[in-house]
Amino acid sequence: MDPQTGYLDIDRSRAHVLLVEDDRSLAGLLGSFLQEQGYPVTCTYDAPEALAQIMGRSPDVILMDLALPPSNCVEEGLRLMEQSLRHLPHTKVIVMTGEGTLETALSCVRRGAEDYLVKPVNPTVLAVVLERALKRQKVEKLAAVLKAEKISQGCLGRIVGKSFGMQRVFEEIRSAAQRDVNVLILGESGTGKGLVARTIHDLSPRRSGPFVKVNCTALSEGVLENELFGHEKGSFTGAFRDSIGQFEFAKGGTLFLDEIGELPPYIQAKLLHAVEDKEIKRIGSNRPIRVDTRILAATNIDMSAQVKEKRFRTDLYYRLSTMKIVLPPLRKRDEDIVLLADLFLKEHKEAKYPGFSMEAYEKLLQYDWPGNVRELWSVIYRVALKAPAGSWIEPHHLELDSDPEELARDTLPASLEEKIRTYERALILAALSRHKGNVSKASKELRLTRSGLHKKIIRFKIRKEEYLP
Repeated sequence: MDPQTGYLDIDRSRAHVLLVEDDRSLAGLLGSFLQEQGYPVTCTYDAPEALAQIMGRSPDVILMDLALPPSNCVEEGLRLMEQSLRHLPHTKVIVMTGEGTLETALSCVRRGAEDYLVKPVNPTVLAVVLERALKRQKVEKLAAVLKAEKISQGCLGRIVGKSFGMQRVFEEIRSAAQRDVNVLILGESGTGKGLVARTIHDLSPRRSGPFVKVNCTALSEGVLENELFGHEKGSFTGAFRDSIGQFEFAKGGTLFLDEIGELPPYIQAKLLHAVEDKEIKRIGSNRPIRVDTRILAATNIDMSAQVKEKRFRTDLYYRLSTMKIVLPPLRKRDEDIVLLADLFLKEHKEAKYPGFSMEAYEKLLQYDWPGNVRELWSVIYRVALKAPAGSWIEPHHLELDSDPEELARDTLPASLEEKIRTYERALILAALSRHKGNVSKASKELRLTRSGLHKKIIRFKIRKEEYLP
């Protein structure tokens, strides 16, 4: 990775170039040069063939002449350029032109082409222009991702949370996505470790590569070794053909190792070699295979204890935890419980409910959520299946695994009354924000009178700037 530009380093092997040139001799020379530079290249010789490639393969860069068959006129090339940019707005078009059509080439740039080259094309100039176009493309795609993040406040990808703890996690995810290093994701069962891994991949430069998940506890040691590293034909009974493992399958992308804390010692040793040397050996082979694979690992086990008790290799632990992300349990993210409950209820479009009553929210907030977000989803799913359609969700509709009132008496660090006040205020803020400060609509949603809502706004010292953008 380029330390000056971060995201802007270019992997040429993944940047597909479509070359559109009717002069087959020139096309052959340019194609050979680009392949020597490491770019995958497809050559086409007329506009219809080029358009079929554009629609089917979505090239990153189109390097094209303007005067193309079948009409052999500049209008043919202009039409192809406009169709390309309309279908693939992030694709970069570089126009090649003779001196006589230089004015037309400049017009193409004004209409969306990235750059132009005057024939005969200088290979050195072509290499510079091509890399510059790909870097610009990468910046544009990143800007689109960041814009989408800004639009969905309280969300990052499919992860939802406005609590301080989750906002910290969001920042760590963004940071991890920008650095091509191994990440260890820690947290209790049900906190969303897999979702975090997927989001890191989706925001990273490897997003176009595969995302492969392996559950390290779901397979026996022998099967897990084969799953990760593959095997050669004849290496064991039943090995009738060569088989690639998930390390190879995830080449250019991300390998997510879930429940890494319970790996058998022999697999830990092989994994350490793969992580350190970026190469693996299939079962039954001594031939090393290079693998360009990023590792994300997750566990709900106390890894410090595992290392201290020598159940997990110290060197592998440090290799996997170049960055660490610790997910807070749901019981420490109370302000997200209401947010998530509302979201999960709305996911069930077939179940029409106006929402939760204040008493139902109180019951959700009192509960300790040992199963975390996964358990909350399950509870709301059961509600959506069983509660009478059209009714408000009341406490008796919520099927929890323990008595929340008794749990609250035993475990709540602050008084229940104070806790409910805090989240009643949060509910009012959320309703006012959704309705852009319209008190009538907000009071209707909260099942309060206008005067009642006004009293609570005064009581909780809610300011307009807290709910209006």
